[in-house]
Amino acid sequence: HVTTGSNLVKLADHKALIGEIQVPEIQIQQVKIGQTVRINTQNSLFMGSVSRINPAVTQGNVQVDITFSDPLPADARPDLSVEADIQVAKLENTLFVSRPLFSQSQTATSFYKLVPDGGLARRVKVEVGQGSTSHIQIINGLEEGDTIIISDPSRFDSYPTFSIN
Repeated sequence: HVTTGSNLVKLADHKALIGEIQVPEIQIQQVKIGQTVRINTQNSLFMGSVSRINPAVTQGNVQVDITFSDPLPADARPDLSVEADIQVAKLENTLFVSRPLFSQSQTATSFYKLVPDGGLARRVKVEVGQGSTSHIQIINGLEEGDTIIISDPSRFDSYPTFSIN
């Protein structure tokens, strides 16, 4: 039995899909309408752009709507979980590293750099610039080819150098 006015079927227009992503409120000031977005469904990568930024903060996040510039992949569905990277800046000819745990953008800090002859890590002062969730720009203190420790080295904070086995 179906009551009058009940929805039996809900038709979705596959071409009318938009992306809705949640951006932490601490990062939302970097997001602007029109910025390029790379969307990853775990099976497909495609591009879009920021079309709307919700003015409200909900549970520490701000909803950002994405309009797709590429054709949608076959696996695109309403309510599909995706990962999205918003390009908030483009830095040319810069040195960057995988972002060490707990590092903050636009600061002077220190990282543990592996000594080239092996077996040791030495703390070096580093000035970092802009960062993303996965990488951080190096302004000063490291050179191309240097290897650093990106896991949590806090247990070695009292040591300027330590051995690696």
